[in-house]
Amino acid sequence: MPFDAYSRCPAGTGKKVKFCCPNNWQDLEKINRLIEGEQFRAALQLVDQLLAKQPDRACLWAYKTVLERANGRFADAVKATDEFLSRFPDNPVALAEQVLNLTLRNNPKAALPVFEQSLQASYVTKAEVTSRQIEVLLLMLHRLHGLGEVPPLMYWIIWLENHLPKVGSELWENKVRIMGDAAHPLPLREPPVWIPISVPEDAPAEYRRVAAAINGGLLNEARRVLGEWLQAQSEAALPWYLLGMCSLWQADYATAGESFLRYSNLTADEDMAVAAKVLSYHLKKDPWGDAEDNLNLTYALPDPSGFKEAVLSDRRVKVLNREQTETHYEDGPPPELAAVILRHESEPKEWPVPTELKNEAVAILAYFGRQTDRDARVLLSNVMESDQALVEEMLRQWLGDRDLPAPSRIVNGRRSQLGLALAYVLQAVPEQKAAETFRRIIKDVWADRPNKALDDLTPRQAAADPGKRRALKAVLHWMREFDSPELDDVVNELQAEWGLQEGAPRASARMEGNLCVPLTVAARTDRSALTNEDVKRYCSHAIFLRAYEPARFFAEEAVARRERLPVTVPLEAYRFLISRAEDAEAAKRLRDEAVELAEKHRLAHGVLHLELVNSGLLEAQDVRAELRHMAEAHGHEPPVQEFLEALMQFAAAQEAEEKAGRPDEPKSPGLWTPDGEIQPGPVAPESGSKLWIPGQD
Repeated sequence: MPFDAYSRCPAGTGKKVKFCCPNNWQDLEKINRLIEGEQFRAALQLVDQLLAKQPDRACLWAYKTVLERANGRFADAVKATDEFLSRFPDNPVALAEQVLNLTLRNNPKAALPVFEQSLQASYVTKAEVTSRQIEVLLLMLHRLHGLGEVPPLMYWIIWLENHLPKVGSELWENKVRIMGDAAHPLPLREPPVWIPISVPEDAPAEYRRVAAAINGGLLNEARRVLGEWLQAQSEAALPWYLLGMCSLWQADYATAGESFLRYSNLTADEDMAVAAKVLSYHLKKDPWGDAEDNLNLTYALPDPSGFKEAVLSDRRVKVLNREQTETHYEDGPPPELAAVILRHESEPKEWPVPTELKNEAVAILAYFGRQTDRDARVLLSNVMESDQALVEEMLRQWLGDRDLPAPSRIVNGRRSQLGLALAYVLQAVPEQKAAETFRRIIKDVWADRPNKALDDLTPRQAAADPGKRRALKAVLHWMREFDSPELDDVVNELQAEWGLQEGAPRASARMEGNLCVPLTVAARTDRSALTNEDVKRYCSHAIFLRAYEPARFFAEEAVARRERLPVTVPLEAYRFLISRAEDAEAAKRLRDEAVELAEKHRLAHGVLHLELVNSGLLEAQDVRAELRHMAEAHGHEPPVQEFLEALMQFAAAQEAEEKAGRPDEPKSPGLWTPDGEIQPGPVAPESGSKLWIPGQD
């Protein structure tokens, strides 16, 4: 882009060069020409010459930081940024460069508040956000994604959608991918659906200031105002919730967790109190108070004679196949023996089920024999701290009268016994025994064990304490996130036994301050109390988040209101309902309704037929009919065209594999001629030999 006197100042002042650097714009023009010609070294030399004469020109420092980096001088770029920032501490570009340095050092969480300062500096001078600020924000988001920092990532994507729609739209696919990543808990990846905040007319002044700061991306400012608000009204629920959200988006999880707990104890909204507690549990390192260090223990065995045989003769050891372990030890040879150590003797035909609130699997054992440069050794991984004594006692038995050497000890982090026990059942217990096992763990053991999350009361005692019922209800809600019908049945039994069932449906999908509630809470709203805007917003979010029960609730309501919503919303809802239909007839009925709606609005609808095919509910002849229709009527639509091409390629590959597996048909060796050449000839069915007879062609 040409640079002239009317171009914007590169230092982010918001002014045109003619007014902020009237006597120097020609210098900037020369620098820009050199940059456009990719003469970065010459451009940097010119900038250095000009800075030697005029060291207080912010625009030159803005160029210097970029050019140092362009010339591969990264240490000098950091020094230039520090100098730039010391001379112009409120300059938006200088602050953006500091964000870049922190992000490149893989510390994007520390860069978050600095980026807010950069935005604040632009707002103060009423300048537009510069391309440099946008670039560093996008890099920061990329690094946050890589570190799994989902809450701040979602906040800033929403901010971009609201303030810079063109840039935000480019991140739409990334946003959908993050929202659908079930590796992160639902409350953490649910986007802030209530941004921008719409403040009620009767809202207090503090709320208006907080809302303006949150909408503008100034979370530090919002937290400052919230601090003043809470000093004056420490028992107000709304500011605690807002403080929790702002802290969450700044990746300050300790403050966020405590703020949500305070809110849950103050609000009169039972649903929101439970949702806030669940969110706070996700942010705590030890929410249930039963976490222990998870260890790797390595023991050197100078004299390993008989050790391997002793291990194999122990019925508490379940040997793993060598193929299962070879890829897990990339830094050295695979172990001679790999096994799971069980708490009790292993059953002969099936994996044992837990009988108490601990995993039956105590550790994974890997035994490495003696090598020329080191002793034999045994590695025990995934050992809970409370099981270390048990593991060492087993080792003593296997070593006989030899002393047990001191181990090297690595802590892999802390893990909840309850969480591990539930995960273990889902992974290892036969499906027909899952419900029985969950019932034994939850009702017979966990329900009568003191729990720090319940102030050292047992869950059964907490159920009788009115002050602890919300916390207990939140714990039971958390268990549902394992997405196990068998576990849900046990939780339902406990809720009924303890009188913790859900109350009457909500009268609104709003909470204090007119904020939209989280998705799982919104799904409890009386359908007649939902506005069309509520249905539109929550339907899309639920589908993207793969929150299937709430998604069904809102999709059914979107279909019922199909004439009152933008047509894209009910069509999206139809696609979801087709994919989750109970049987083929229900799926076909939904397909027909959706096709009728799409045709009414003259919209392409091949994806509806595609969704039906992908549902896996149709018989073979129905699938063929749908494919023929898609090819004839919708083959020009990109999603259908892409699907059909992929299907053809798959069919061709299958045919090639089948053909490769069949023996080749016999080929004729040809006919001998007097000229000594071989001429191709047919294979006679009655004879395998071929002779040339003179006089016969």
